[in-house]
Amino acid sequence: MFVLLCLGGCSEIAYYGQAVHGELSLLSAREPIPKLLQNPSTPAPLRRNLAGIQQLRRFARDQLDLPVGDNYSTYVALDRPYVAWNVVASQPLALKAYTWCYPVIGCHGYRGFFHQADAQALANQLRAKGLDTWVGGVPAYSTLGWFDDPVLSTFWDYPETARAGLVFHELAHRVLFVKGDTTFNESFATTVQEEGVRRWLEQRGTPAQRQAWLSGQQRQAQIDQWQKETVRQLQKLYGDASLDYHEKRRRKAHILLEAQTRLRALITRWPGVSSDWPNTPLNNAKLMALQQYTGDVPAFRALLTHCNGQLPAFYNAARQLAERAPKARRGALQQLQQGAAEPAGTFCGQP
Repeated sequence: MFVLLCLGGCSEIAYYGQAVHGELSLLSAREPIPKLLQNPSTPAPLRRNLAGIQQLRRFARDQLDLPVGDNYSTYVALDRPYVAWNVVASQPLALKAYTWCYPVIGCHGYRGFFHQADAQALANQLRAKGLDTWVGGVPAYSTLGWFDDPVLSTFWDYPETARAGLVFHELAHRVLFVKGDTTFNESFATTVQEEGVRRWLEQRGTPAQRQAWLSGQQRQAQIDQWQKETVRQLQKLYGDASLDYHEKRRRKAHILLEAQTRLRALITRWPGVSSDWPNTPLNNAKLMALQQYTGDVPAFRALLTHCNGQLPAFYNAARQLAERAPKARRGALQQLQQGAAEPAGTFCGQP
């Protein structure tokens, strides 16, 4: 997710200038979807998928209790594969994301740009300072209620379940977004995304779609386990006070090379699945980018179970967690992830 981080009055004029210019360019290019659906010159695949997204909007509103409003009621055609690019960075011998602080939303572990060259330039600067860096393309983002977000050409032709997941994920950020807690925010949205797609397929999906999604969930579980094991090895290494800096760097390179080999072997066993991840260098920043989206998902899944699968109650309970001080919030999430009873003070009743 890439968020419009500032509307003015900031010291980093160049950065915020590109953010404002990029967002205003999107807003000015929006076309109403009903108009496109009625236009005979609109390509049939685009017309069909835009109509499908309108069904997703209604489902999100009526079945998932998401604040849809006028989001995804317009369309923007872009001349690039992603709407934006995020930079993630980390210390070379610590799995701790480098953070940037912004007005209103606090400090987060990513920096977003509307132009890939700008993102790569920042990554190069941080790499020159010794940090691990990663640049990833973003097909969509949420403006957190500042504007009505459009459907973008960067994702309109995704498979139906992928489009559904993306729409549900970004709308979830409008339910809850915690200042300064990237992993909480993205993991909450990922949990809503997964549950939303499951319910969508349960009601509307074909047997083939449901089976494909289940296979994808099983693959994701294997990726999560791969990541967990890689992180465990690195954390043990980084915390070893008996090793000097150079020895830690040497052993880090060995762990990452082995991890990349395991990942490549894992993905090659999946028929019809391809990914660039096993073929690009692995580092702390890349692992942190994954962690931001999945780190707290097990805890949120447990919370949803505590709430008997009732989404309004789940949203309310998540909001109560969000109101806690960061240390207390993290402790409650760890309790949930470890299978403990619902943390004291978390209420799963109706809001």
